[in-house]
Amino acid sequence: MEIEEFCRTLDPALSGDYRDGYLWSSGDAAKDLGHAARDALAVPHFPGDPVVVEGEDAAILLQGLLTSDVKSIGLGSASTSFLLNQRGGILAALTLLKRDAGFLLDADRKSLENAESTLKRFNIGVRAKVGRLAGFSSRLWVLGPKSQEIIGESLSIDLDRSPFHELGKESFLYVRKEKDWNVIAVVGTPKGVSEVYQSIAPKIPLGGMLAFRAITLRKGSYQMGFDYSENEFLLHLGTTDAVSFTKGCYLGQEAVSRGTLVGKIKQGLRTVTVASPVEVPSRASVFVQGEKIGETRGWVCLPDTGLGSGLIRLDVEKDTEIHFDWGSGRASGHLAT
Repeated sequence: MEIEEFCRTLDPALSGDYRDGYLWSSGDAAKDLGHAARDALAVPHFPGDPVVVEGEDAAILLQGLLTSDVKSIGLGSASTSFLLNQRGGILAALTLLKRDAGFLLDADRKSLENAESTLKRFNIGVRAKVGRLAGFSSRLWVLGPKSQEIIGESLSIDLDRSPFHELGKESFLYVRKEKDWNVIAVVGTPKGVSEVYQSIAPKIPLGGMLAFRAITLRKGSYQMGFDYSENEFLLHLGTTDAVSFTKGCYLGQEAVSRGTLVGKIKQGLRTVTVASPVEVPSRASVFVQGEKIGETRGWVCLPDTGLGSGLIRLDVEKDTEIHFDWGSGRASGHLAT
């Protein structure tokens, strides 16, 4: 099963544009954005099965590889973490969950692949087992100011008390914390996620990844596979919330600590906008008064505007007028973050 078939299990009448495991657009981005701003929106995603790490030494294996302090995570908790290479480049952007049976790692498709292969490669001399939670290939990302209230009432669960809930044999959900907002992730088999969605469908419509991307960009939150690819230096994301500076060594720790202490990070991911629906390609040059200050990464076009991410100099102030040049075209805009 892939994304189109999965979406039909959620709503047989749903039609839209499908890309790389996502429902990209439901046909009306403005309507999707309105639902997400006022109430809630559910975005289908099909990244594949989560990675599971079990066994007596599961925490020891993860503690030596991930950026967060794995041993401090309580049962039923969810936290953001990264898996890096030795140079501090990102291999996987992860949500780490602790369950009775061990740990579960959820992420985009590429991050899951990198996490599984790297953990298996380093799983030497410890009593841990790395695999996948078979069949749990489907996701719904639910966001919006009323999402937690609606889901809590519809499913009779308390998300304030616990960010992780088993919903039966074929699904579970967790709250993924972003900078100043949350996303509720429903994970499970296509059948399991569909059953959960039928409980919330009267109040939460399905929408496209286009709207989700626009919201995350406006909030200055960036995503693997869209705004950065593997091997991007972690500190370019502009946050160290998912990094422990007290737990000791982990893969890539020396490069991250050196970059933090020396303070030589000159560029970071920032959101850029144009006042018309212009499609600015990735790697377009960004200028201020004729001086190059960076280049674009991800991009989305809305009915009345375009916005994206760029690896931009950090000393340039927010709201500065900028200019894009990609050889075959030009545009003007502003730094939004």
